[in-house]
This record gives sequence, C-alpha cells and structure tokens, in this order.
Amino acid sequence: MFRILKLTYPTLLLFHFLSARVTTEDVARSNELFSFLNGDDGWVHIDEKQGAELSIKSFQKMDLVAFRVQKKISIQKEIIKDIVMDVKNYARYFRNQKGSTFQEIMKTEDWVDGHHYISIDLPFISDREYYFRVQSGGYFASDSNSIVHWYLKKDENKLPYSKSNDSGGSMIIDYGAGTWAAEKGDDDGYMLSYKLFLDPGGSIPDFAVELMNKTSIVNIFNNVLAEASKRNVLADQ
Repeated sequence: MFRILKLTYPTLLLFHFLSARVTTEDVARSNELFSFLNGDDGWVHIDEKQGAELSIKSFQKMDLVAFRVQKKISIQKEIIKDIVMDVKNYARYFRNQKGSTFQEIMKTEDWVDGHHYISIDLPFISDREYYFRVQSGGYFASDSNSIVHWYLKKDENKLPYSKSNDSGGSMIIDYGAGTWAAEKGDDDGYMLSYKLFLDPGGSIPDFAVELMNKTSIVNIFNNVLAEASKRNVLADQ
C-alpha cells in the first residue's frame, strides 16, 4: 500500500532551501550580462531628470539597450545596500510600481531570492513575472565599485508564487541583471549609479520595452534615494 505524502508549505520551503542553487545556465547568462553592464565603453547620454543623468548602451546580441542612471550623492553606501537587499519591503519602497507584487522567497547573510509579478494592463500582452537573486557586492571578484547586484534565475523552484500555469496566465522571463555601484569622487561625495538590462520576452515592440525600462529604472532609482535620504537624516541625528 502506497502512502500519500502531504506537502505542507514549510515542507515546500525546505525543498526550496535544499535546491536553492544557481544553475550553470544562470552563471553563463550572468557572466555575459555583467561583463556587458560593467564595461565603461558604449554608454551614451540621452537625458537628465532631477539631477540624475540617464544613459543607454546597445546590446548587440539583441535589439535592446541597457539603461544607466547616475547621480552624485553623499548618502552612506551601507544604507543603499540595506534598502536594495530588503526585498520583503519592496512594496513599501516602490509604491509607484503599480500592478507589481514582490515576494521574498529565501534570505541568507549574503543574498536574497525573490519573486516579482508585473500586471500589464494592455490587450493581447500577458503579465510578466520573474525570479531573482539580489546579492551584496559585485558579481565579479575584481569589481570593487558595486554595492549590490541582482540577476534573474530560472524558474525550476517556483513554489506557489507563479501564475504562469493559470488560465490566460503570465509569461516567466529569465534574462536580465542589474547593479548598483559607487565611484568615489574628488570630494566627500560619490557617484551612485544603477545599471539595468531586462528582456521581457514575448512580442512587445522594442520601443515599448525601452520605454518601460527607462521609466522603471528612473522610478526605482528615485524611490531608493528617497528612502535612503530619510534613513541618512536619522543616522546623522
């Protein structure tokens, strides 16, 4: 007689912990994207918003571009890192990300795994979702400027978060990365930059993808700085 194994939610979390690995494909994709993002050549200035400079860089492998937003600040770098690593409170920090929901899946001292669901209110275009890992420091050991980096993961450990199997469900995307970096200036401040490349997949026109990524990176950058400014004031008191 076979016994039926009932998997409780804590058991599912344990299975996820035991298999929370980065696949060989994850590593290959991340190596490619971070080599591309970290390179200083190829960035072209296109705009300036609220004192922040916005640039793009063509990704020749695809007809898409990466975005970089940067601004000179004097906020403690540890504060920036703590905010970006605090996945469970993303909904509070990124209030203008309408239609987005975030879940923290697992957390260690060095990295956090999360899930992001993006509701797209456009006809004939599916919602998007992805699994990501955000980690302190730079992706490469030689990278001494990065404060935090993140990359998308394959969806083999979905747990209950995904809606991709629902009727008319979402599309899971798995090709993207980003990095927050600080380059020391001549005085007490430093240049904070956030670089992003994200391929949403599917049949969204390239111009629409670039518009969404441009809007997203500026909003995220400003949201993080707004929260960091509040914490920096408290730290100075």
